[in-house]
Amino acid sequence: MQIQNEFGEYISSLNNYIKDMLNNKNEKIYDLFKSTFSRGKGIRGVLSLLSCEAVCDDWKKALPVATAFEFGHEASLVQDDIIDKSEERRGAPSMQMKYGIEKSILASDALIFDMFDILEKGYHNEIFFPSLIQSVTACGKNAAEGEYLDLIYSERDILDVSKEEYLNMIKLRTGSLISSATECGGIVGNGSKEQCDYLKDFGKNIGIAYQIEDDILDCFGEKTGKPLFQDLKNNRKNIFTVFVAEQCEEKDKNHFNEIVKKSMDGYEIKDVQRFLTETKTLDCAKQLSQDFIQKARENMGKLDKNAGTEKILRFTEYLVGRTS
Repeated sequence: MQIQNEFGEYISSLNNYIKDMLNNKNEKIYDLFKSTFSRGKGIRGVLSLLSCEAVCDDWKKALPVATAFEFGHEASLVQDDIIDKSEERRGAPSMQMKYGIEKSILASDALIFDMFDILEKGYHNEIFFPSLIQSVTACGKNAAEGEYLDLIYSERDILDVSKEEYLNMIKLRTGSLISSATECGGIVGNGSKEQCDYLKDFGKNIGIAYQIEDDILDCFGEKTGKPLFQDLKNNRKNIFTVFVAEQCEEKDKNHFNEIVKKSMDGYEIKDVQRFLTETKTLDCAKQLSQDFIQKARENMGKLDKNAGTEKILRFTEYLVGRTS
């Protein structure tokens, strides 16, 4: 796999750091996570490491902050699965299916609090420590607000969310964690305020593009570890509902409403995929993702070009080129 060839050292270093962190914990609650982290992509953590390298030579100093973001992301996945009543995660039973809702809530809470413990132990003597805490705290509140908006929007009709509402929601829900991960990578690399702001904006735009790509995968992906069209089945809004509402004629909107209300077996899935392709909705989604990728490239272009900036751009090409 290409990503392993180029970024294997970052991924293995991060995974080993996480593994050591969990193995050194005596509390039983962490046993629930010892098998799940190995199945994750480590995207937010690797972005922290690469952001650190973009402003300094020693990316390993960002391992604690990268681990903190992986803990936070893992906690958010557990809570997402509870909210969505998802039975699968990464091709295996979700934590709530394996251990129950009560234990899953407590375990995810432990990971969230542990984020701050990791940051305190790793950086409490550093002058930038308050900036780290400020970024992570804001990120957590924004992510919760984004998830709350997602729930509110799910109570509306399937096409009743504007592009502006959708983009704001995914900026908060998905973009906030990634933008804080890239910003904090720059902070621990002793980047200037200006450099860290560029990295933060870079992460925000990558996060939005990543979520759009995730929406595409939910409808057109290969093996994602969850059933296709899971979001639409839950009346969750995505980039396709936005463009159907914005650009399609009334008869097409009515047809879309009819087919997404069905059971979504193999036939209905093909019907929806054909509809999204023929109405050019899929093309619009792909173009919007590319627009945010271009904004991210422009953000990165404001930093001095070096090996770190080149690597982080190549890593983002992998993120938006996924098929699963």
